[in-house]
Amino acid sequence: MDVWTSGSLGYVPITKNASTSWVKVFRDLGWRQSQLDLVDPHMPLFGHFRDPIQRHFLGTAEFLVQNQLQHLVDNKSWQQVWARSVMDMHGYPITWAMGTHAQRCHWIPIHEKLDVDALTRDYLASHDIHIGEIPRLNQSYPRKKALYHQLVALHGQIDAHNHLSWFYDSDIVLWNSLFPYVDTHNQWHTVY
Repeated sequence: MDVWTSGSLGYVPITKNASTSWVKVFRDLGWRQSQLDLVDPHMPLFGHFRDPIQRHFLGTAEFLVQNQLQHLVDNKSWQQVWARSVMDMHGYPITWAMGTHAQRCHWIPIHEKLDVDALTRDYLASHDIHIGEIPRLNQSYPRKKALYHQLVALHGQIDAHNHLSWFYDSDIVLWNSLFPYVDTHNQWHTVY
């Protein structure tokens, strides 16, 4: 797993969590790309974390669009497979990918009720890192957003037993542990 480092701080890019935009910021600042298993085990790490089930739907939409497979959403057999599976790296559970490293990471939650850019800037400033403009790369266009909403609705219809929670259980636990989120100014933020 990639880690972008500068001095004694590392950023862990997570797919479907604005990682393309943040990697550009850090690359432009001269941060170096490394691998999670190669960085100092005591190096502070941070990253962005969104609701795992929301990330799953975003990841599935990304997978379908990238592979020109949007038509599968209407296929009843595919729907049954999808309701019980993870499609690719865009939805792969973070805690599975990172193992024990996930617990040492300072996670900044992504949620529509939070100013993620401000929280990230403040966190970086607490490490004497100041950033300029944050680009908005890989934003979802209307068709991908519509596909995302179609997947959310479809899941509500076909997965009454919430099979996804089996895949994302440890990510869900981690997501729920982030709130209330306490920022670098000791301010509490919640989304509930």
